[in-house]
Amino acid sequence: MNNNVRLAAFFVVSLMVWFGSGFLSFPKSDEVQQSASAPLTVVQVTQYSEQLFRPKLTLRAHTESNRTVNVLAQMAGQISKILVAEGALVSKGDAICQINAEDRYLRLDQAKANLEQSDISYRGALKLKTGGYQSDLAISQANANLAAARANLKRAQLNVNNLQVTAPFAGIVENRPVEVGDYVVQGSLCASVVELHPIKIKALVSEKDINRIDMGSLATVTLGDGQRLLQVFINILSNARDASTAHDTVDVTGQVIDNHICIEVIDEGHGIEAANLSRMFDPFFTTKDPGQGTGLGLAIVTTILQEHHGSISAVPAPIRGTRVIITLPHYDRPEFDLTSTSKTVLS
Repeated sequence: MNNNVRLAAFFVVSLMVWFGSGFLSFPKSDEVQQSASAPLTVVQVTQYSEQLFRPKLTLRAHTESNRTVNVLAQMAGQISKILVAEGALVSKGDAICQINAEDRYLRLDQAKANLEQSDISYRGALKLKTGGYQSDLAISQANANLAAARANLKRAQLNVNNLQVTAPFAGIVENRPVEVGDYVVQGSLCASVVELHPIKIKALVSEKDINRIDMGSLATVTLGDGQRLLQVFINILSNARDASTAHDTVDVTGQVIDNHICIEVIDEGHGIEAANLSRMFDPFFTTKDPGQGTGLGLAIVTTILQEHHGSISAVPAPIRGTRVIITLPHYDRPEFDLTSTSKTVLS
């Protein structure tokens, strides 16, 4: 046997001895007892239940009136009365302005008298015809005069009715360019009436979100001037920051109470004296040091909130600082139905 064969046989025998020692080895009895007494693995189980998930898509939108109509003068004349102001609510048929009557009522009385005379003449002609004293031509002429008198009366009555420019439907007078003393001609603009029920909501949807919308799905609309309301919170939070130190916190909370949204801003600053709480909403009032601003900006905040039918108040915080309370109306209305004929515009 050469050396190579002997070396190979040695390796084979070594491997067999090594494998055999592994198969024939048994754990010691104390190791078996330790493994039997080892604690079991703790498994934590969490149960989940399915829930309906509706993804939300937030869009910036604007409102539009249902319709806007320019109310025009039906006859020429001088404006004698203004009966509603711009921004006023009107019902269908309410008078907006009135044109000077001049002699139109006299013309109406004259037309009534002419109609009565023509009616008497026509009936007299018919009586004369029965006796053979009136020709068909004269009766025809009397009938034509009666018809003309009726038309003149209707025209005179229409002129009197058109003296008042009335609203064609219930809405708001958005524009009223005429004043007392202005002279208008037939077709002159007297007012623009806007119908706000229902209100149209229109929003543009980007191309990447257009497939996330299904026609006929429901949408919740929040009405308000976003830029103006943003100014409210910028002013309030700026004051809270200026009144606080580096380690103070400013808490903002909100909740719906009845038909109102209540938002509270609480800082941990130096606070405002009780005597100044009623003055802090006055223009140019400030508690800042000289050269750090002309006011707290709360006067404009009050104006903006009043425009949104809201309110603002301030009281000392429970521990320290100031607690500002903002209240805005919350209208619980049915959600809007997206019934637009185009997917790119939600109406």
